[in-house]
Amino acid sequence: MLLAGCATPDLPARTPIERAIAARGGPIRSVVRWVDADVRSGAPGTWQARIVSMPPDRYALSIVTTDELHHHIFDGTSARSFIGNLLVGVEDSRAPLGTQARFEAVVLLDALAHPNVPWRALDRSEAPPEVATAVEVTPFADGARYRLGFDDRARLVWAAGPLDFSPFGGGDVDLRLEDFRDAGGIVFPFRWTYAAGGQTIVDIRVRAVCLNVPVAEGFAAPADLPDCDQS
Repeated sequence: MLLAGCATPDLPARTPIERAIAARGGPIRSVVRWVDADVRSGAPGTWQARIVSMPPDRYALSIVTTDELHHHIFDGTSARSFIGNLLVGVEDSRAPLGTQARFEAVVLLDALAHPNVPWRALDRSEAPPEVATAVEVTPFADGARYRLGFDDRARLVWAAGPLDFSPFGGGDVDLRLEDFRDAGGIVFPFRWTYAAGGQTIVDIRVRAVCLNVPVAEGFAAPADLPDCDQS
């Protein structure tokens, strides 16, 4: 699905992507985060969820409800939906969750730091004002294009590309990353704001994050998902 790779810490950072990985404190192999989401379209309201990412192609969204957690898990091949531990649906890799896994892998950068991932520099006029350096990457076999923007501290602050965020919206989505904090030695953004067509889809605030935690090899059921202490 993705030309996976990771930056090598003991080699000089050559590309903007490698520089950003080095500047934030190193590679991110997995992320578990609890978030508060202010959803503005599709199903407006305040949502709470846990997001688990293991680039290049594993991703899970667990939504808090008044009853059991609703889990949506993508294992790189198919997307499975669960209510609690009960399997209620299976979709193939073209499901919205598959596009979310791809977008997340791009934003976390490590899978892009591979010599076989095509990239090119963008002109400053092709990126938002806060961006000092911008690139376009095409990491997938289908040629999907993503644009990334880094500030003058080499932090990724902007990403844009195809994303299906159903039922909240989607299309060519613009992501702004803000509120950078130390998370166990890695500088990580605690605010993720997604927009499409000039309108905010969802504004996500990270409540707790755990980086580089072990993740079960199967990644196919709720029991495989790691957690993160919210205290």
